[in-house]
Amino acid sequence: MNERQRWSRRLAALLVPGALAVLAAAAQARTALATGQPVSLTASLPEARTGEPVDLTAVTAAPLAPGQTLAIVNVTTAQIVASGSQSPLVARVVTNDPGTERFLAELTTYSTPVEVDWAAHPNGTTTGYQNAAGQTVSLLAPAAVASGSPLTVEAVPHGFMDPVFQFWWAGPDGRWQSSGPFAPAASFTVPDTEPGVWQVLVYAREATAPDPESAAQQARYEAKSATHQVVVSGGGTAVAPPPPATATGSVVLSTRTWVPLGGRLAFAAEPRGIADPVFQFWFKTPAGIWESSGPYGPADTFSTPADAPGTWYAMVYARPASAPTNETAAERAAYEVASAVVPIGVTP
Repeated sequence: MNERQRWSRRLAALLVPGALAVLAAAAQARTALATGQPVSLTASLPEARTGEPVDLTAVTAAPLAPGQTLAIVNVTTAQIVASGSQSPLVARVVTNDPGTERFLAELTTYSTPVEVDWAAHPNGTTTGYQNAAGQTVSLLAPAAVASGSPLTVEAVPHGFMDPVFQFWWAGPDGRWQSSGPFAPAASFTVPDTEPGVWQVLVYAREATAPDPESAAQQARYEAKSATHQVVVSGGGTAVAPPPPATATGSVVLSTRTWVPLGGRLAFAAEPRGIADPVFQFWFKTPAGIWESSGPYGPADTFSTPADAPGTWYAMVYARPASAPTNETAAERAAYEVASAVVPIGVTP
């Protein structure tokens, strides 16, 4: 109730005393509208006997816009007696106790709704969490491995007496898989890795925890590690020119290695040892097409929509602004440097 009530919107008010004689059936209490106020509140009776209904009517100066709600609030009891998305809004109120009650009409604009999916095994990239006993688990994972090399991770429990573990991983396609039932082995090797960005996490609980568990028992007994991202390189999927050997300075591309489908791939260039640098960003879509940010320019950031699932690749070139614009191959080698190619996973 407190979150919804913004008393700065007190644009109309009404007093309804109980256990009083009716003064006139046609009498109405109307709150005067000040200039610019968008809502008014009226009552069918200014005074009523206990047990006698009173109709309250809230009216807005203009039709409600999408996302707006009109409500009639009983300030005395901190209750909403009626709400809706149409104007006028009518509510019938009655009380069996003598006294005075105050009502307000309130116009509220709501944000666009968001949805959160709660599951037994949340597989997002959020940080880990402890169980009800305060026990936690962390995961040791490499930042990168070469394609064909084993991707091995290790669970590190904290506060457990006899822990068992369940590992989860997702490849560049975003499909999550588990190691199976909880088991005492604290390390796990992800099978059949391919180039791209992988995500790994682990759950831990005591071996004496119920099996199977209800959702409430999972929240009580299970701890979860943070989700780690591992870049599996190689496979020849991204081919870009290496940094020329004779140019001075360097440039590093900074970006997230995982982006949700429909988000944006954001890149930032970090030049070192280049006077007055200009940049040109390049990215490769999952369809295998390289695209650039356009001509060299001073902007050290660039973004593009993540509109296709799969593994993307990105890099950035840098050179001094004084370098020739239509350089020969020799001049390019003398002035231009390139970052490493970074894989980025885009998953639904």
